[in-house]
Parts: sequence; C-alpha cells; structure tokens
Amino acid sequence: MVKCMKLIFLVIFLLFFVNIVSADINLYMSSKDIYNLNDDVELSVSVLVDEDLRGFLKSNVACDDYDMDYYIIPINLVANDIESFEIPELNLFENMLGSCKINVLLLDNNLNVVEEKSSEQFTVTDELILNAELNKVEFLPGGNLIIKGGVNYVIGQGVGEYILDIYLDDNNLESVEYDSSSFKYTLELSDKIKSNAHKLKLDVSDEYGNKGEKLIEFFVKVVPTKLKNKINQLEFLPGEEVSIESLLYDQADELMYSDVSVKVFDAKNELVLGEDGNTNDKILFTLGKYTVPGKYTVATKNKDFEIESEFSVLEVKDVNVYLEGGELFIKNEGNIGFIDEILVDLDDFSFFEDVSLDVEEVKKIILVDDVEDGEYNLTVTANNKNFNLGLVDIKDDRSIIEKVGNKLTGNIVLTNFGGVFSNGLIWIILVLIVLVGLWYYLTFKNKSNKIKEIGVSEGKKTLDKIRAGRAQKKFGVKKTNFVRREEKKDEGDKSNLFGMFD
Repeated sequence: MVKCMKLIFLVIFLLFFVNIVSADINLYMSSKDIYNLNDDVELSVSVLVDEDLRGFLKSNVACDDYDMDYYIIPINLVANDIESFEIPELNLFENMLGSCKINVLLLDNNLNVVEEKSSEQFTVTDELILNAELNKVEFLPGGNLIIKGGVNYVIGQGVGEYILDIYLDDNNLESVEYDSSSFKYTLELSDKIKSNAHKLKLDVSDEYGNKGEKLIEFFVKVVPTKLKNKINQLEFLPGEEVSIESLLYDQADELMYSDVSVKVFDAKNELVLGEDGNTNDKILFTLGKYTVPGKYTVATKNKDFEIESEFSVLEVKDVNVYLEGGELFIKNEGNIGFIDEILVDLDDFSFFEDVSLDVEEVKKIILVDDVEDGEYNLTVTANNKNFNLGLVDIKDDRSIIEKVGNKLTGNIVLTNFGGVFSNGLIWIILVLIVLVGLWYYLTFKNKSNKIKEIGVSEGKKTLDKIRAGRAQKKFGVKKTNFVRREEKKDEGDKSNLFGMFD
C-alpha cells in the first residue's frame, strides 16, 4: 500500500514539474480536390514550437485501401522560430485510387508524436474525359463515318499521349496512338453493314493507367439489294401444292418488307395466278389434276426489282377403266394425250384395242360387237396396269340398224363435255355424199346420153337433106319448104350438132 502511494506521488510530480513542448504545424498544398494517376501532389510545411526540439518531421499518405510513409527528415527546432519545409512531391499511383489525405507528424528523438496535422481529403481517379462526335447520325452502307474529339484529364488539362481503341458493335476495329489531345478518325462502313441502330465505343488510355470511354449511337439506312423467289420444290406433279415466297433482302442479307406483285404463267404463257401482297408472305395454290405440263414462270415485281423464276409440272400418262351400265369406258386421267394399245380379256377371249384420247377424253368400247351374249370376267390391261372389273353381263339388245351402224362406226369416243363424236360417223356422212353424188351423176349421164342420141339422129337427117339439096342443085332439081317450122327451133344448136361429126 505504501509503495502504491509513492508511485502516485511520482506521477503527479512529473506532470507538474516536467516541461511539455507545444508545437503548431501548418500545411500548404494545391486546392485541387481531385487528381489523376501520375499526378504529383506538392506540399510545404511550417512548424512553430515553444521550446527547442530535436526530433523528426514525417509525411504520410493515407488512402482508402493504402497507407504509406513517404518522407521523413531529422529536425532541430528553436523555440518560437518558424521553420519551413518543402516536402518532396508525392506521385500518385494505382494503389491510391479513392479518397486520400496527407498526414504530417512532428516526432521527438524517441519517435513520440509531439504534434500531427492532416490535409483536406482529395480524390485520386483514373478517369480521362473523352469528348467525341460524328459528322452525322445516319449513314448509307459503305459511307464514311468521321469521328472528331479530344482527351483531357479530370482537371481539364489535355492528355499528351494516349491510345484510342475503336469498337463497332463490340468488335474491336483498330487501336490508334495519338500524341495530341485532339484526334480525328475516319471509319469506312462496310457495304454489308446491318441497317438501323449501331453502337460505336471509344476507349482511351494512357501509359499510367488512366482511361476513359465514350458511347455513340448512329443509324444505317436500309437498302434493298436483291429479290428472290422461294419455291417449295422445282418439279411438281398435278394435284400437288405449290408454295411461293417472295423474299426481299437488304445490304446485310437480312429480310425486309415491301409491296410485291406475283404472277404465275403456265407453259403456254397463259396467266395462271396473279396476286398482290407483301414480301415474306406465302402464296399457296394446288395444281389441278389436268394441269398442263411444262415450264412455269413466276414473275415477281416490286418498286426496285423484277425477277423471274421457274418450276416444272411433270407429264403424267394415266388412264382409268370402268364399267357403267354394262358398258366399258376408257378415260384419260393424265395431263397429256394418251395413245396406246389396250388389252381386253373376256375369259378365254381377248382382243387389242387402239386408244387415242386427249386429256379428260373418254372412249366407249362396245363389247357386244366382239363376243356372244353371256357373263364374262372382264380384265383390261392399260398403261401397264391391270383393271379387274369383275363379272359383266353382255347382252345385245340392239336393233339390226344399230348393229350395222356400230359395225360401220366402230367404238364411240366421248369428249370431256359429255357429247358424242365418232370417226365412223364421218365415214357414214362421206359415204352418203358419195352415193348421192353417184346417183346424181348416173341420172345426169342417162339424160345427157338421150339428148346426145336425139341430136345425132337430127344431125344425120339434116346432113341427108343438105346432101340431097346439093344433088338437086347439081342436077337442076329444086324443092322448097325442106326445113320444117319446128326444126327452126334447133337452128341455134346446129353448129354444136355438126361439131359432133368434125
């Protein structure tokens, strides 16, 4: 207890009787509150002490994530004399990014802090100010885009040397070195650049880690470059569906929209379809069963282009064989004429039939001309196909005239309009014409022969009279009224009658 009391009195004695040094520190530095990397911070210090002091003067920089003593010197201060010190420039680097301050400490020889003074806080940044603008905001594909601008530190001073990286839609186009704060760059746009909005990014950096960027948006006009027809296939069979799309592409081979007119012409250059609409719309139509075969043309037109494409409709040779009312019919179901020989089997009896049919044409084969009445299993082979028509009851109910007519006319060909046409009928008409002509000729010939006979007879009589007159004249004989009245009627024809004897 006694020892403890002695210690307390000793401390009180020291506090009252030991000299305590008092000091005043003033800092002088730039009024800037922001610096770039590689900037220098200048600092000067003045110190005033009330008693002589030997020790040290130390400078320290304290940042958000970094702390460093960067200067210390020994000092010998005289009481009541102001001493000034120039602190070496503090060069700022990347670790100091953020908020910083400088601390100045006055230390005694035992490194005890006699006095301490801190500067105002300042900011260390790596930002560069990049200013840039384009010569215009809308461009044609292949046009020249001109960038003008300048690079400055945050305090406004121009940057002397830097690298400018140019990106177009996140693609690095080029890195260019400049040694002046202002710059100019010309970018030639691709002929195939996409239309509409694009982003131009400029990145600038110096060798100390300062950097900046600028985003600029510009637009590229859409330019149509080609029109195409997309057809679902190149060859079609009758009955298949045709799909046509008219596709308009811009400079970047991307689809665009436009009014368009589409016309389809068949192999005979006749209009099959005409439709106005928009590009990228599908035109669908189904080919008819009897569509004319050959090359078809798709003519497409808009305000910028006129194009033609082709597809083919293939030839189809086909027939159908059927019974109707006990009669056999052959119909051309293809899209070309059918000329072939067919085989008709009626149990043990068979015969060939020549068939020549236009598209959709039907021929009727009269079976009763070839077989006797009865029931038969009918099979027809046509176009390399067998048609099993089953049991057919053949019964000839025709009149004799019909039988003869059918023998003369042969089998009937029916048109696709339901009418009747017969090659045999033509022959009947021709035969009738010949018979009528022959009858007329024979009748006229008989009448002409009679007239000729009368003329010959009269001519002979007249000749005899002439000869008799000559004889009478020669021998002095005279006879009057030799020519009868009625004979005068033929005087106009005497030359013709005499001509028959020349």
